[in-house]
Amino acid sequence: MAIIRGHISEEKEKIFRKLIVEKFGFKKGALSYGLEEAIDLWIKMNTNISIQNQNYYQLKQKLMKNWPGKLVAIKGNEIIANADSLDELEQRLIETNTHEEKLNVLRLDEFSFRRRKLGWKITRRKSVGHS
Repeated sequence: MAIIRGHISEEKEKIFRKLIVEKFGFKKGALSYGLEEAIDLWIKMNTNISIQNQNYYQLKQKLMKNWPGKLVAIKGNEIIANADSLDELEQRLIETNTHEEKLNVLRLDEFSFRRRKLGWKITRRKSVGHS
């Protein structure tokens, strides 16, 4: 068992606790059950995104070399169709009978390949105390 400490807004905390009581009641450990369920869901969602990103980075060089400035439909790590406009891409997907499948659609321009740093800024406090 691990202990994680963090801060959330009071509004989110009130809503979260209310939902915990609705689902688990007032039994011992209810808050921990809710937190674990929330973390499991977050991990599941972000793992799926990670797999999509891996497929994209495997194809990145091929995409930029062959179809710069175009729209490309990708399923897994396979390129399904490419076009200059969304209407044209939709038509090609209909022709290949892949228009109802779950696909990732990317516009291949330089902006989409820029690296951006996202996330929280973390600052470390120097500990003040007796030495």
